[in-house]
Amino acid sequence: MKRRFCFLVNPKAGRGKALRVWTRIEPLLRHTYPDIEYEVHDSDSGLPHLSRSTVLVAVGGDGTVHRAVQHAMQSSLTLSVIPAGTGNDFVKTIGIPTDPVQALHEMMAGCERVVDILRVNDRWTVNAMGIGLDADVVEAVERHRTVKRMGRLAYAAVLPGVLFRHRRFSLHMLIDGEQVCADDVSLVVVSNGPAFGGGMRLAPQACVDDGLLDVCVVAGITKPRLLMLFPSVYRGRHVHLPYVRFFRGQSIQMSLPEGCKSAQLDGEWLPSVVNLAVSVQANALRLLTPSHR
Repeated sequence: MKRRFCFLVNPKAGRGKALRVWTRIEPLLRHTYPDIEYEVHDSDSGLPHLSRSTVLVAVGGDGTVHRAVQHAMQSSLTLSVIPAGTGNDFVKTIGIPTDPVQALHEMMAGCERVVDILRVNDRWTVNAMGIGLDADVVEAVERHRTVKRMGRLAYAAVLPGVLFRHRRFSLHMLIDGEQVCADDVSLVVVSNGPAFGGGMRLAPQACVDDGLLDVCVVAGITKPRLLMLFPSVYRGRHVHLPYVRFFRGQSIQMSLPEGCKSAQLDGEWLPSVVNLAVSVQANALRLLTPSHR
């Protein structure tokens, strides 16, 4: 069956980088692969009906991938990515080159593989979802457009202020039916892949094709020590610290405590959340990736 390609371009991703990448690779696409049928759409717009033979290509960062995944899962499409954002955590996890031109060539010569995906209430998530401090940071960035234009630096810019206002909470959740409780919780992250948020390896053992979700709970830590903890997260050196706990399972249910009513999904802010049901859907997402993966 001949593949068609639908490129989903986010003109805002990477402070306009995605649009610049697209204007760079489209002439290359037309001249190097003249027999390829393709169409292009703005990621903020709706998509027409696409056949199952279509490869939906997200041109942007992790936020664009998150939006594309919703379409891919709803219509049973194969997904691929041309990285053009600030974080690009998902493409690094699945082995797509971060250079857009190289990513294009490898995609055209690539093969299909399947990976796990998280179902969070009624949405799909490829990397991670979180509540607590990381969701508060995402909310702060989303509420300040001038800060959001700073790209990856935006999170570091808002972190001190968010941390100052942050209030720890008590957590009660069920992981595969077994109750897990913790007090003085700062954040909870449920991961499918090992990295999110521009390289934070909060769950470095997470794997996108093991049929499991990885849960990291940070609790019982002071705000100054928490601020000092963040650099170690990028290197995955926090895993043996006493205030960091890890769990694995296939499903999680939790009710968000008072004062903690939002979540982040792949860095996208999800407000007004009361209950969360998270499950891993094994081998549910089809990807077009480099053939050497």
